[in-house]
Amino acid sequence: MFDEVKKELGIKRRIRLRVYPGGDSPMLTGILRPVIYLPVSTLSKEQLSMVFRHELTHLKRGDLIYKWFTLFVNAVHWFNPFAYLLSANVNEACEVSCDMAVTKNMNKEEISLYMKTILHLAERRKEEK
Repeated sequence: MFDEVKKELGIKRRIRLRVYPGGDSPMLTGILRPVIYLPVSTLSKEQLSMVFRHELTHLKRGDLIYKWFTLFVNAVHWFNPFAYLLSANVNEACEVSCDMAVTKNMNKEEISLYMKTILHLAERRKEEK
């Protein structure tokens, strides 16, 4: 399924998948050698497909580069509260923009499944805290 989503998005790079216990949500790391970390969870095949679409869209769009840049700005301007606001705004914009890109060509049922997947992961995160 992961390879199918990669092919759909036109991604040919090697991307590793890792499952990590104790994690609360999926995430993409690594610009040169990307890895998608998945929490141990009870996601259906369809939900897992949505997670892959989301994380691979981040990779395809280069969102990690923007996030790394804001991290650098925070490191240099650690004393400036606006640097933290910039980082938070860029992170939120990347997530919202990614969600819009993922759902752009979906029908209503697929969009509903995508949103339910996000809610499921958010509820799980809240329960673990």
